[in-house]
Amino acid sequence: LIHQALNLITQEPMRFEWSTTELEEVLEKSRSLEKLKLGEEKFWPSIRSQYVEVLKKFLVFERDWRQSFPKTKTVGREIKAQAYLDPETGHLNHEHGIPFSGFIDRVDSDGENYVIIDYKSSDNGQLKNFSGWLANQSYQLALYSEALSKGLTELPEGEVTSAQYFVLRNMERKGGFRRKDVGEDLFLSKDSKRNFLNQAQQKELEEGIHQKMSEISSLVLKGKFSPQPQSIEDCKRCSWRKLCRASHLN
Repeated sequence: LIHQALNLITQEPMRFEWSTTELEEVLEKSRSLEKLKLGEEKFWPSIRSQYVEVLKKFLVFERDWRQSFPKTKTVGREIKAQAYLDPETGHLNHEHGIPFSGFIDRVDSDGENYVIIDYKSSDNGQLKNFSGWLANQSYQLALYSEALSKGLTELPEGEVTSAQYFVLRNMERKGGFRRKDVGEDLFLSKDSKRNFLNQAQQKELEEGIHQKMSEISSLVLKGKFSPQPQSIEDCKRCSWRKLCRASHLN
C-alpha cells in the first residue's frame, strides 16, 4: 500500500505541498489499486491516518533532498527488470539462461546517471553496505544495478552510480553503495557513512556477485535448493519459519 502511494506522489514534476485530504485520497486510490481488504474495516481510518503522517514526512525529506540536489528527477517507479541469468558466468543478459525478474522500487536520474532506491518500512539489521552484500547474501540491489545498466528494464541502459535503501521509519537513505568519483548532482560524494566506492571497487563487487550467482544457479539446475539458512539465528526473525521445511524447525 505505502509503495503504491509513494509511486503516486513522486510523479514528475514532483510537488511537495499536499493537504491531508489529498493524501487520504492518494491512500484510498492506492488501496483500490492494490485491492486491499481488511478483516475489520473500522480500523482503516486509523491506519490511513498513520500512513498520511508517513507521507508527510516523506515529502519533507524529498523537498529538502531536491533542494540540495536539484538535478534529481524520478524517472521510474516499480520498474520491471526482466532478463536471463547465465549459469556459467553469473551475468544477466537478454537471451539465455535461467529467467530472472524483479521490480525496482524507484529510479532517480540527473539526465546522465541512475540512482536506485529500494523502500523499506524499517531497518531490521539486514540493510548492509555493499561491502557486506556477499557475506550476508544480499544480492538484490547488485542484480537490479546490473539489469538497469545493461538495458534489461524499460529504461534506457545507463550507469548506476548509487543503489541504496530508503528506510521510511526514520526517513533515511542508507546502506548500499555510492560512487565517490561522479560528482554531487545526485548525492554527496563524501560524508561519514561507509558506503562509498570507486569504479574499480564497483567492478570488483560485480565480479564477486557474478561468481556467487554462477554457483547458486548451478545448484538450482541440479535441483539443489533445500532450506539451508546461512545462520540459524536468521530463522528466529523470519516471517516464513512456520511454513519452512528446514529440519531444525520441524
